[in-house]
Amino acid sequence: MVSVATDSRKMIKHKDLSVTSFTNGTVDNFTLSNKVSRIILSLITNLEDEGIKVISNEQNVWFKCDYFSLTSRLIEGRYPNYDSVIPRDNDKIAIIDKSQFIAALKRVLLMGNPTSELVILSFTNNRLDVSAEDIDFQKSASEFIDCTYSNEDFKIGFKGSVLLQLLTNITGVYVKISMKDPSRAALVQENVQAEGIEYTSLIMPMRYD
Repeated sequence: MVSVATDSRKMIKHKDLSVTSFTNGTVDNFTLSNKVSRIILSLITNLEDEGIKVISNEQNVWFKCDYFSLTSRLIEGRYPNYDSVIPRDNDKIAIIDKSQFIAALKRVLLMGNPTSELVILSFTNNRLDVSAEDIDFQKSASEFIDCTYSNEDFKIGFKGSVLLQLLTNITGVYVKISMKDPSRAALVQENVQAEGIEYTSLIMPMRYD
């Protein structure tokens, strides 16, 4: 099962190879609204090993288990070709301790611009500098953490709150960021994927002066 969600700044693709299907090998797909997706999430969050049955046709989808049954109308139209926007040639790769990265981002964001939430990531040899600045109030913050990075010096800007969302979704200890250019999308992934799971998140950069 492949699940994809996107907005103007980020996209997340989650592939679960453990899902069983009884559609004789045919591919079925549908698009849910954000509201229905959140309802499903709230319903299944506290379920332990209970399986969920998903049945769909051209207009509706049913989610069923022993504890609830939910029916929803589907969004009409075909979902965009998400695989076409995932970069395949990002060659600037950094491996970072996730907890240290999150902590650094939260600290520097307090001193950054609350409207843009721009944070600058500056990569040098095995080092990441995380910085933010609010010119209007003449305040700034910068913090560095160790990482694994051996490419040329590289700088890129992101919206801090969006980057934090992607990092929070990652369950592993280390996160891998793959970049190409300050104006092109970067990939945020677990350094080592869980067995049977393929998780990819894409984040668009922000311009900086």
